[in-house]
Amino acid sequence: MLCSRLSTGALFAALISTGSHLFSVGVVEATTPSEPFLYYVFYEDDDFGTQCRANPAAIKGYVSGNEFPVTGGSGDTCAAEMACQIDANSNQCENLDRTVSGSGVTVVTADGQIQECDSTNFVVGQTECFFFEGCTESSAYPRCNFDIVKTSDLQSDPMMLANDDPSDLEDYAYLVYYTDDVCTDIAGVKGAVSGTTFEIPRLGRDVACDDAMACVLQPDGSTCQTIRAVSSSGDLDEAKVRVQTRGDKVFECDSFNEAVGEDTCAVIEPRPCRPSSTIANCHFRWLSARDLAKHPRRLVGDFGNNPSPNSAGGALGVNTMVGVFVAAVTILSVWW
Repeated sequence: MLCSRLSTGALFAALISTGSHLFSVGVVEATTPSEPFLYYVFYEDDDFGTQCRANPAAIKGYVSGNEFPVTGGSGDTCAAEMACQIDANSNQCENLDRTVSGSGVTVVTADGQIQECDSTNFVVGQTECFFFEGCTESSAYPRCNFDIVKTSDLQSDPMMLANDDPSDLEDYAYLVYYTDDVCTDIAGVKGAVSGTTFEIPRLGRDVACDDAMACVLQPDGSTCQTIRAVSSSGDLDEAKVRVQTRGDKVFECDSFNEAVGEDTCAVIEPRPCRPSSTIANCHFRWLSARDLAKHPRRLVGDFGNNPSPNSAGGALGVNTMVGVFVAAVTILSVWW
């Protein structure tokens, strides 16, 4: 727990800010959420009405009550449009036609209801704020519909992420954090776009793994900022993580890997459960989007009857990085 003083529920009751000033329709009052993290699951619009059927394209996590930017993009498929949802600064997103931009906030009430607010909802004839009741047409990504689920839903039903045609998902990967040291109990899931570098605030032992997901999912959000302000981790540097995918493989460079005895840059096999060098109380694994689509139960550590493909790589030893990923750029261009 944060400084061993607050439970997760109490922490979020104290820290959540809804940012309701953005919206003409009032956001529900922030209360202690039954679950503080939400995941948008995007599906290809199959022209059979607004449905969220099989073959999801991507997932993206948010913190209840924390504002987030909405950057729309139009591509040939929902999977292509997800570059802007996962990382609006990626080259893949910049290459898409811009649709809309705005702000959003999603709130989980104390009794588990979900209120979704998005300033771009007018595009699909929806009010800015409404209580979410199921699959909805996306206002920002014209080829997508979406559903909203909680962490417990991913834990109990990872098969919702199964996709029997994952060929369009090669550019995406997921950094999955766990509260246990065998990587079966999900704390949070962060998406990444191949070829990008992102930052994660480092958090120490005084912040529980569950609570730390506020900084993994929305490092610039109000909840994370408050956690860092009141914890002993506020002065720690941010970890810079670069990810590259090829097929089912994920290649990661993390500026703090050496702190936990890992190579700074390496091909990350999905099965091992690794201690995090960034979030002290968490363990993690990387899953490529294609691997997750074909073997969704790997999200909860179930590799039975689903052997991981043989690696063509293995750990790649490199010199310690100087500055911000000078070495990583060279390694990536040579290796890939």
